[in-house]
Amino acid sequence: MNRSARTVFFILLGLAAVGCSHLPGGFTAKSHTAIVVNLGSFKTAQDAVAARDKVDWSVAEGPDTIVCTEALAALELHNYLCKVTGLDPADAKNFPIVDDDTKLKGPAILVGNARSNKQVAARAKKLGLDAKEKGKNQTYRMIGRPDMNPPVLVLAGADRIGTLYAAYGYLDRLGVRWYGPGEMNEYVPPVGYWVTSLDSKNLQTEPPIMAIDVIDGPKFFTRGFWAWEDRGTPEFIEWMGRNRMNFWTVEQTDPANAKMRGIQLTCGSHDLQTKYINHDSEYPYYVPEFPASKGKPADPYPKGDYKGDQNGDGILQYKEVHPEWYGMKKGKRMFNMRGDAGTNICDSNPDGVAEFMKNVVNALSKGKWALADSINFWMFDGYNCFCDCAECQKLGSHTDRNMGLILRLRAEIDKARKDGRLKHDLSIQFLTYADIIEPPTKPLPADFDYNKCQPIFFPIDRCYVHTFADPKCSYNQKYFGNYLGWAEGDSRTFKGQMFVGEYYNVSHFNHLPVVLDEIMRADIPWYYRHGARHMHYMHTPVANWGTRTLTQWQLARMLWNPMQDVDKLLDDYYAGRYGEAADGMRDFYGSLRTAMCNSYEVRYPIAANLMKNSKQIFTSNHMQYQTAHFDKDDGPDWDETMAALKDAHVKLEKVKAMRLPDDVRKRIAEDDGLFTYGENQMNIYDRIIATRMALNAGDKQAAREAYAGVEKYSKILEADTKSMQWGSTHVNRKNGLDATRLIPGGRGNARGTGLPGLAEEMKKLD
Repeated sequence: MNRSARTVFFILLGLAAVGCSHLPGGFTAKSHTAIVVNLGSFKTAQDAVAARDKVDWSVAEGPDTIVCTEALAALELHNYLCKVTGLDPADAKNFPIVDDDTKLKGPAILVGNARSNKQVAARAKKLGLDAKEKGKNQTYRMIGRPDMNPPVLVLAGADRIGTLYAAYGYLDRLGVRWYGPGEMNEYVPPVGYWVTSLDSKNLQTEPPIMAIDVIDGPKFFTRGFWAWEDRGTPEFIEWMGRNRMNFWTVEQTDPANAKMRGIQLTCGSHDLQTKYINHDSEYPYYVPEFPASKGKPADPYPKGDYKGDQNGDGILQYKEVHPEWYGMKKGKRMFNMRGDAGTNICDSNPDGVAEFMKNVVNALSKGKWALADSINFWMFDGYNCFCDCAECQKLGSHTDRNMGLILRLRAEIDKARKDGRLKHDLSIQFLTYADIIEPPTKPLPADFDYNKCQPIFFPIDRCYVHTFADPKCSYNQKYFGNYLGWAEGDSRTFKGQMFVGEYYNVSHFNHLPVVLDEIMRADIPWYYRHGARHMHYMHTPVANWGTRTLTQWQLARMLWNPMQDVDKLLDDYYAGRYGEAADGMRDFYGSLRTAMCNSYEVRYPIAANLMKNSKQIFTSNHMQYQTAHFDKDDGPDWDETMAALKDAHVKLEKVKAMRLPDDVRKRIAEDDGLFTYGENQMNIYDRIIATRMALNAGDKQAAREAYAGVEKYSKILEADTKSMQWGSTHVNRKNGLDATRLIPGGRGNARGTGLPGLAEEMKKLD
């Protein structure tokens, strides 16, 4: 949507609904529109929001949680209605926020439903709202009634979060956008611009509230980002709420701020066993054979293969009391739990499983985890982690065994809820990934809780040249059949909704500026049509988005409504974020998309081959050194990739030479910074490849010339310590050179000598 179209949209759907303020052309019309909300025991909406840390957020729809969230909705309305009409938000008289006990004296925006707002309740019958009506969580109804006395606009959610989303939905209709975190990435339609297109005679009085009746809600119930570390900035959390994204980690500082904004918090990861059944942890019960354990609780488990204090440290470890609880590999007990890696416990041992479940449930009852809405119940990361003892193998496939553990945890959570050990209920989100990606082969119990147990399908090694369902991509097709096996068909054993866990910043990308708009255009509706109702992606950056701002914003929009017109969505982004530079930046993004779409091939097989100093660098149809075309797995080849990168550079420089407003220049500068980082990453790969190919051909002079470029970009990348930050610890690196994944010893790097090995070879040429 260009600026003119956006302006007309703003006038028709916004201005007439809210009232005027100070306007250009000498006309002024004081706003008399009040924002009415239930403030509970608080004097102001600011006080209610500031008290969020005192609210019991384990009660999703308690009086305090409702007041806090709806007060936030009122504040957001006040601030942005002032901005779109040119008023000072610091002046409380402009769009004043008043308690729902206040008698209406003029046009009003009523925030809340008939259960939370007295003024809405008093008009419920005329508005067609039932005080008992709840509807689906997160949905809302927006009703404008100019025929009432006084006129009202009602923003009523099915729950408190729905009401907050109604406020943001309304501001969205006025043209307000939050493309990325922070004020720099905010777009508010300019007051002076739209006034010039109106008849000034109509600006002397406040327009009436327009008739409107809209019901809206999200198509994906879970929308957000998976994380396990405290790394979200306040601006990032604010952006999530404003864009109606609702999934993040419970480890976040100020979790009440996230809860207030409707963000579900999750806990748990691959390291649950390391934390809660670690073989090296102290055994917590009294063991008669070991007098030093006297005073501990009675041991609820029968004696196992007791070994005694084998290491002589004066305490008993789990493995010294019950080594049989731990997984076997080829007949040997494995005690190799470290972080998120190791061998899973022996899942056929009921006592070991019981102790593990008890410890996990205890962790959910206290500390930050007591605020969690879900737990990621994941076994160790990788392949071949399950115990291979004879009894375990009788339990079925790895997926069947994983489902057995899920059933056990669900039962333990339900039991803890009934006996009061847990104040809150949680969803269990379990893996469909690695060697448990295949659908279960055994039927699930008839009472399996599909609403509270969701499989997260993680296609970690997928390709982003091709859409997920593209039959011509062998990378993606290996996931395609398994996904449908979980999601569809009468013979499937799992009958619930799918949760998709994408990798739009997969760890090996290390913050490369990959453009995913066309992939998301195809994939997100496909996921939705095929059973997905929950989606997030892993390793998201929380700042320095640059060109990835489009990915984040488009994701938020499409998870709310996957069937919307993506062309209009992209028009909105380019016009709102770049103004007069919209066309130039659209062209730049197009070239960047081609240059970076094959990043999986670069960062995985090609990087692995370069680490090993292999003579064969390009080993897949997805990418050859020179342009080649294949019926299957065809993607941009290396020469096409580098040509597109150079084309993107030229287009961006052309835009940077334009005379642009400061806010647009700042956004383009952030894009430029991330692009330059990606360009340097690709350039060093290009020079390494050229050096390696020259060495393989025995051309020493060509090797020296190419290697001069390697040294040049090595210095540039080593000096860059900022571009590869702001993601998870798995994706961040200390500098750009480390982020090439061609330095031995880095997390997840292929084995080999990489850049140091190449340097040694070059020394020998001299």
